[in-house]
Amino acid sequence: MCDASAAVALDKDHFVVADDEMNTLRIYKRGQPSSIKQVDLSKFLDTKPDKESDLEGAARIGDTIYWISSHGTNKDGKVQDRRRRFFATTVDTTSSPPSLKPIGAAYSKLVENLSSDPRFAKYKLAEAATKPPKTNGAFNIEGLADGGNNKLLIGFRNPLPENKALVVTLENPTDLIEGKGEAKFGNPIELDLKGAELHFEVSGQGERSGSSGKATSTRSFIAAT
Repeated sequence: MCDASAAVALDKDHFVVADDEMNTLRIYKRGQPSSIKQVDLSKFLDTKPDKESDLEGAARIGDTIYWISSHGTNKDGKVQDRRRRFFATTVDTTSSPPSLKPIGAAYSKLVENLSSDPRFAKYKLAEAATKPPKTNGAFNIEGLADGGNNKLLIGFRNPLPENKALVVTLENPTDLIEGKGEAKFGNPIELDLKGAELHFEVSGQGERSGSSGKATSTRSFIAAT
């Protein structure tokens, strides 16, 4: 897998990986180079297998894994609904190997919800969401992490307000999956990472950290907390 974009441990021996060029989750066993199980999400995400949703982040809370796509345009600046997906899978650890299945429904209104929230007005997110993702001031989600208390942290590759990394708390992820209303957010968080954006990483002990890289560059990471 050349374009792995997010990975989550299922148990001590297995993990699941998303690829931003495909709509398939792959389950691997440690020490084995090939996946042992695949979950095709194309139908669930309402897209074709060869039309990727650009999955970029994942976070596990209990036996639920939340996934998020970039929510950005394609490289030419074309808005594509399939790239605006937030959804969840449940982990069945009683099966061998562990299995995954989508639950609830995929949510596709995060851009609209953020754009209509006055606390985020200065970021001009509605306009940002129409720009090519590596353009300065564009809209591009890059990471997801457990924020505690059944909340999630959404990390942005772009925009970089005043060269700071933008993080948004999603306060009601379960409601969105269950089709109960629209997204609710905490106040925007801006981290001074010297002009770099945030990528969430989680250790085997569940400790969250971050890494970052320029919004218009390849993955040239620096450490961040």
